[in-house]
Amino acid sequence: MKFSTKLFVGMSGVLVLLSFVTINLFFTRAHYVQRDNLRSRLVGIAATGALMVDGEKLSRIRTAADEQKPEYADIKSTLRSIRLSNPDVRYIYTMRRSASPDVYEFVVDEQDDVDLDGNGVLEPQERHARVGEPYEIEDLPEMQRAFDGPIADRELTTDKWGTWLSGYAPIYDAQKKVVGILGIDMSAERVKQEERTMELIALLTFAVATALSVMASVLLARHFTRPIQKLSEALADVAAGNLDRKLDLNRSDEIGRLGEVYNEMAAKLAKARAEVAEYNHSLEQKVAERTAELQRAREAAIEAEKMTAIGTLAGGIAHEFNNLLCAVRGQVELAALSPTRERIRHAAETVGACADRARRITDALLTFASRSPLRVRPTDVRQVIETALELFKRDFSTLNITVVRKFSDVDTIGAEPDRLMQAFANVIANARDAMTQHGGRLTVLVRPVDQNIEVTFRDTGPGIPAEMMGRLFDPFCTTKAPLGPESTPGVGLGLAVAQGIVKNHEGEIVAENNEDGGATFRIQLPVRPWPGKGIRPPHRRPVPLKTRRVMVVEDEPDILSAVRDLLVMKGWQVETSAGGKEALEKVKSDACSLYIIDIAIPGMNGIDLIKSVRGINPAAQFVIISGFAPYELASQLGEEEITAYISKPFRSEDLVETVESLVESPQPA
Repeated sequence: MKFSTKLFVGMSGVLVLLSFVTINLFFTRAHYVQRDNLRSRLVGIAATGALMVDGEKLSRIRTAADEQKPEYADIKSTLRSIRLSNPDVRYIYTMRRSASPDVYEFVVDEQDDVDLDGNGVLEPQERHARVGEPYEIEDLPEMQRAFDGPIADRELTTDKWGTWLSGYAPIYDAQKKVVGILGIDMSAERVKQEERTMELIALLTFAVATALSVMASVLLARHFTRPIQKLSEALADVAAGNLDRKLDLNRSDEIGRLGEVYNEMAAKLAKARAEVAEYNHSLEQKVAERTAELQRAREAAIEAEKMTAIGTLAGGIAHEFNNLLCAVRGQVELAALSPTRERIRHAAETVGACADRARRITDALLTFASRSPLRVRPTDVRQVIETALELFKRDFSTLNITVVRKFSDVDTIGAEPDRLMQAFANVIANARDAMTQHGGRLTVLVRPVDQNIEVTFRDTGPGIPAEMMGRLFDPFCTTKAPLGPESTPGVGLGLAVAQGIVKNHEGEIVAENNEDGGATFRIQLPVRPWPGKGIRPPHRRPVPLKTRRVMVVEDEPDILSAVRDLLVMKGWQVETSAGGKEALEKVKSDACSLYIIDIAIPGMNGIDLIKSVRGINPAAQFVIISGFAPYELASQLGEEEITAYISKPFRSEDLVETVESLVESPQPA
């Protein structure tokens, strides 16, 4: 808060508080004076009215039967004339003492019986007081003293006729003897109206005083803060580097002296800045030269790190696929040199095995890089870990590895158990391989940490080499054979796949070396809800085909001919097309009910082709053969549009089994 604001608020508060206290005291006193004035008026009206009432006649009215006497009518007329001459008076009546000291009794009441609500029944408050009707005065001290002289109530009183401020005066007969009292009631609403008027005046007075206080505070605050504001602006200029500004406050007090000190300070700073600028000029040249050298070194280091990672990835892929290609080529050449049935069968089996191995490698790479939708369902992390450990039960027994479980109670999370188990299994396999030579202990801990569940795998192996720590989760980064110096088999994809799965679950995985030897892998998974979240839509239920006609769309001639020949061998009528537009033209002229389509085809890609065919034939079914991951297709097309998906490279029996499952009639002999 600014000083001017504080000064204004403080002074305003003090002045407003003083105004409030003063006005409150004044109007509190005025309130009492007003109430005393009302009581004085009531006493005056009561005293004057009592002199007008004939005490002799009043003393002769003793019972309700006397209400028919002329004396009763005369006194009632007198009371009415008194009330009419005083508009503030609501009720006027006479009373006298009864046998009980705490009870008076009415004599003449000026009010008549009136059915105010028109319901035909006189309520107690609608009836006038009858001669001799008792009235309790135990709680009315002023009325108790009314026979001694004129008096008025100090506070409002309430009875069955309403709430009032009342005045009383004694009535005398001819011998100056008190024969009764005259009572006058003024409505509480009238009293409160006058009090509200007084309160309104008080509020208006307080509002005016507050406004004047605020105005005075503004003027005083400006008087004190304007030079401080100028000094603050001048200091801000100094902070911004403007040392040429001079401050002239034209004051002879402490604030004026402060302005003089500022001017002296600004002059000295300007001189110092010139000296520093000259020194900085030479220093900047040296810093610029050194910074350029550091920047070049940093860019070179980053580029080298990138090339190392890319080289590791490319080298690993090249190494694996060159091995596969070498095996394929060797078996094919042997089959060509010696085309015996046994040699050809062996070559075919070897080529199929190499294709399966290549598929596993590409699947691992896709898993490492993917952020595919999860089939989320309620998952107990501890049960998934137990399932993963069960896969290595025989290895642990053979290698003399002890498993220690430390599982805390944790919440069920939303996850895809199969993928999670694969990640855990890869980390466990890494720990097993680290302890293969001498055995050891694998400690598995599960505990809640904040909003996450932390799973820790701690082994007693040799630990992670320092040079590998930064690249531990890179694909094909490994110390194992065939890419590393160890004899333990492995290609360096396990931890990369584990990291991809954990990140796909919005979690984190880190690795560190233990102080007492061995390595620790720490996985944190968020506790997130699962009902309906992340679940992919169900596949469209295929309608059985009535004909064995199919169109195959594939731009690779070798794959197209292989699929065509395979399906023809199985009794299918096959139409082929090498591109999307060509296929669409054939569909327009003669549509099929089943299409086997590759996604990456020229002219029109497979996704657009599927949508176009769906517009022509809504009942058409589609089997996708592609090297893309299924989740990539689902994000662009929607899984409900696809009857089946077959990942390349695929086995012939997988394709045949999928297609045959869609036809209504059995496969012909």
